[in-house]
Amino acid sequence: MAGSRAAVLDAGRGEMYFGMAGDEAGDALLRPPEVRERVVADEIACCEEKTAQALPAARMVDAPTAEDAMCHAQGRILRRDFDDLAGMDAHYLRRSEAEMVAERRAAETAG
Repeated sequence: MAGSRAAVLDAGRGEMYFGMAGDEAGDALLRPPEVRERVVADEIACCEEKTAQALPAARMVDAPTAEDAMCHAQGRILRRDFDDLAGMDAHYLRRSEAEMVAERRAAETAG
């Protein structure tokens, strides 16, 4: 992602997982037009053909590998600088299909 301000991955259902780097860091679940509103497409890195088709000006990069992750983590590993797993919390950007179906059924029975 070097040289890019943002990255996208296909999230299905016509949406993309979107992440910004640097001072603007953050993530979101967006549709392609919403991605284009947040950042100029040529400043976006993608590694999937589907996202490249939706954002033709995005920069196609190789998909990251486990080796790439280890290169970024190596310094912390050597310093024994680990996060406390007990304090970690999952961050889900989308409700599950089961949650959405249950919500629709509840609305149908209530109405």
